[in-house]
Amino acid sequence: MPTRRPAAVPVALLVAVAAAALAGVGATTARADTSTVSPSAGLPWADPQHRSPLEQVASTIASHIAGRPVTVRCEGATDWTKLTRERGVNPELELGYVGVTVTTSGGSAPAISTETFTELSPVTCSGLQTFAQAAAKPTKCSPLVTATTVVQTTKQVTTRVKVDLGPDPKRPGKRRTTFRTVTKTVTVPLQVMTSTPGPAVPCYTGGLNDPGRTPTFALASSTKAYIDSYATMAGALETLAHEALHLGGVAGGTTRGGTAFGDPRAEAKAECGGMQWMAWVAEQLGATHDDAVALAQFRVTWVYPSARKNAPLYWSADCVAGGALDIRTDRSQPWPTGLS
Repeated sequence: MPTRRPAAVPVALLVAVAAAALAGVGATTARADTSTVSPSAGLPWADPQHRSPLEQVASTIASHIAGRPVTVRCEGATDWTKLTRERGVNPELELGYVGVTVTTSGGSAPAISTETFTELSPVTCSGLQTFAQAAAKPTKCSPLVTATTVVQTTKQVTTRVKVDLGPDPKRPGKRRTTFRTVTKTVTVPLQVMTSTPGPAVPCYTGGLNDPGRTPTFALASSTKAYIDSYATMAGALETLAHEALHLGGVAGGTTRGGTAFGDPRAEAKAECGGMQWMAWVAEQLGATHDDAVALAQFRVTWVYPSARKNAPLYWSADCVAGGALDIRTDRSQPWPTGLS
């Protein structure tokens, strides 16, 4: 019986624009993005022993969240399809799962045994690897900064000048004059506007109170395709945390035979907890704190609300700051971050 992690419900994300003057979120020691998996590393599912660089890094992250030694397994398309179909789930809709064995005996409550590993889909592992390998995270943007300077330049101007032609023979004591058009070079000030990429900031800048119908991103050039890829990457980070919580004992559901077991709110707890852990996960994969916070806030603001209708087992009204599912250890941090 797998504890499942469904694919995020697609959100209608259109192009959004933000002002160039942006500020980071959260106050921690500033540091640059870092690569935590070598750019030359092979596919995350290439090692049949599941010891690829990404799997090792992800296993360390998952073990911390789970509170016990666990491992993360990445699967390519062929193996993923085989594994998920054996468990009766749709390979195209699942992002990850943890195996759970449910044993019933007489009238006692079912006994639950959770596997020590999670299987992650190609989509999830590809997103994690892309994020981990990037020295400059693909979730950071550099808005253009416009500056105006004054420079001195020259230009040609025409003017009429009075020309002395000498004494006037017809009028003693008078001189003859005329006007001619001449061209001359003069120096004038000129205002010059230049636009250069500014400091890298989190691409998502809307925070928890993002107005309007679309998410606010730092670049006017952010396309729908980019925003969709941003959502996919945020989903990969949250999925790792979600499955790690299942590995830590957050389990429950219904067997194929219809027997209820464990915590009926397990998926909602894992989903909400996963969003609270995902900023920490992003930092372990090399993100700066402000970017990690932005990713978590994007997820909770633009993706999570759709689960209320499309995946109700994964949604809870208690998944709010100060709610019953708020598991943060540092509540001075912006929701949904504060775990480490």
